[in-house]
Amino acid sequence: MSIDPDVQTEMDRICHEIVANVKYVGVFEVDFMLNDNGSLYVKQIIPTFGEAGRIFDRATTVSQFEQHLRAIAGMPLSDIQVVKPTVMAAFTHDQANAIRTQWTLKPNWHFSFYRQGHQDLDSQKLAGHILVQGDDVNKLLEQLEDTEIWSQDSADSENN
Repeated sequence: MSIDPDVQTEMDRICHEIVANVKYVGVFEVDFMLNDNGSLYVKQIIPTFGEAGRIFDRATTVSQFEQHLRAIAGMPLSDIQVVKPTVMAAFTHDQANAIRTQWTLKPNWHFSFYRQGHQDLDSQKLAGHILVQGDDVNKLLEQLEDTEIWSQDSADSENN
């Protein structure tokens, strides 16, 4: 579940190139795709507050929303300091009941449930995300894996 250091280095390089060459002020999201043979592609670059940016709310001393406002107002950006190692995982409506069970068991998990109308209750749509904090990212990833919430989803889709 972790990113190969060479892939991370290449993603960082690409992002720095984008920042240096795009005439834009504010927050934007860069989505990548990595295929089975290790080729990295930029999927999209969009001016938006990405879901992945929510990790800043718990992991660092800044939020993507405040940084965006500072950028468009011409103010200096806040220095980003990591408060505590944090991992994020999104969950679907199909996974929501299992997530609610974890809510009662995991004091280091912070839950966000997205508000959606009844017409948006597609079982595969995102229903929310969790932010998990601790001292060791690998142990946090193991916590997620040990629940089998995300592996069940994969197994279910393979069986259908």
